[in-house]
Amino acid sequence: MNKHKNKHRKKTLLCRLAAAFCCFAIIAALIPATAAQAASDSSSGESFVTLKYKGKTLDISYSAPTYAQIEKAFGKPDSVKKEPYGLEENIIISTYKADGFRFTIRRHEFTLDDPEFGKHIVITSKKAAMNGLKVGMSYEKVQKQLIKLYGESNLQLQKNKKKIVSNSMNLPYFQYVFKDGKLSKIEYLNS
Repeated sequence: MNKHKNKHRKKTLLCRLAAAFCCFAIIAALIPATAAQAASDSSSGESFVTLKYKGKTLDISYSAPTYAQIEKAFGKPDSVKKEPYGLEENIIISTYKADGFRFTIRRHEFTLDDPEFGKHIVITSKKAAMNGLKVGMSYEKVQKQLIKLYGESNLQLQKNKKKIVSNSMNLPYFQYVFKDGKLSKIEYLNS
């Protein structure tokens, strides 16, 4: 009987150790991703992706803002058009334009209030900024700020210093284009 009890205790202890190891492995796997996300979100005190236009700053991260919030911040779009999509639905394309700035929003006609819509932004003037970065800034300053926001491993830094591009599945597509060592174009795409 005593032999059977010891065998059962060893089995129970082994099961408890295995369960503790599994919990530790799960926690250890989650900590780096959470810490990296927190660092990228809070290192500059700004949200993940911010757009400044007409004196208003707006968080344009994946699910934010709603279309109504964009209209409230920037006013009515300069143009709105419909394009066919599928058999029964249209895409509504709203565009804000100014000299050196274009912000295009693509929404499905039947889900107009859905915050998940495509955004395409092109900035070529100092009138708008993305994450505090403006046309005319030096390559070094832009590079430093982007590394601070997203981490160097999430960026593709070209040796010729002509472009910095997002290089991660966790980030929307963006590129910062340089001419003569100065930022000349910012492009952002999230579809």
